[in-house]
Amino acid sequence: MNILLIQTKRIGDVIMTTPAVRALRETYPDAKIDFLTEFPSADVFRHNPYINELIIIKPLSSYFSVIAIGLKLRKKRYDIVIDFYCHLMTGTIALLTGAKRRISADRKGRFLSYNETLSALESKPYAANHKMQLLKNLVDIKKFEEDVALDFYISDEDRKYAENLFTELNITNNDKLITMSVVSRREYRRYPLDYFAKIADELIDKIDAKILILYGPNEDVYADKVRSLMRNKTLDDRKIFSLAKQRSVIERASLHIGNDNGIFHIAVSTKIKVIVFFAKQCSVNWVPANSAERIIVFEHEMECRNRCVYPKCEHECLTRTTPEMVVDKSIGILSKAK
Repeated sequence: MNILLIQTKRIGDVIMTTPAVRALRETYPDAKIDFLTEFPSADVFRHNPYINELIIIKPLSSYFSVIAIGLKLRKKRYDIVIDFYCHLMTGTIALLTGAKRRISADRKGRFLSYNETLSALESKPYAANHKMQLLKNLVDIKKFEEDVALDFYISDEDRKYAENLFTELNITNNDKLITMSVVSRREYRRYPLDYFAKIADELIDKIDAKILILYGPNEDVYADKVRSLMRNKTLDDRKIFSLAKQRSVIERASLHIGNDNGIFHIAVSTKIKVIVFFAKQCSVNWVPANSAERIIVFEHEMECRNRCVYPKCEHECLTRTTPEMVVDKSIGILSKAK
């Protein structure tokens, strides 16, 4: 059996497919399972043992490229295509593969792309559970719905990178290393940069923490702004853009603090403690159930959540979480870790 899985973007959404991939492999141990995605999200599956081939494409910008990709994949003779993304372009790719079964969510205008659509998916609210529902005609969902730990396998080379970096930055096992992610693709999700600066300063002053700010390409302006607002210095900026290398660093940290973004989901895939800020989006969709001891969510139920008027507001959904609250919680976490 040949199976193609599609999730071209975003980083968090790609990571959310990993429990479904694991369930599919356990159910069909002899199947050929390929995964189609874009860079940089491809890092998530580069060393994943549950897939046979990682197919990396450039961002889909025209239907000429879509047709070319679809016809190329047609030669692989897939029996099943599961499109987790359910986009018009990825739907066209699914159709062009010629697969007998083409599965995705029931969306308007997709009736030609898929011949098995699942509507009103009933699952736990966590996005990983939601994506796994697309497998309900292929696997025993009940058997796997509690096993939604996120996978992000990295190489020995990636871990060696972190080891060398720690040596260069003079980070020891006794240090309280805190990684921070101060950016988000959507502006309304960004915790205030001056609040991040205050948190970093206080943690350096009070517990001699070492702060490493992580970000992606073209996002250095946000990290630079935080540094400019601080009294203390963070660790030297190393522009760690590889997702695998980011994970290799995060897994060795004492704590991660940041917005709801791709780096947050990378942190969730490790075993470290995480503090995350949520705005209008509901954390229940993006934080695994029964993880409150490890993943600390700062979230405020606002009347405007379902009718957000940002930026015509004071951004109280985020500013109600004061730097002092975060510092106190961070120190409490790190003191228990001794």
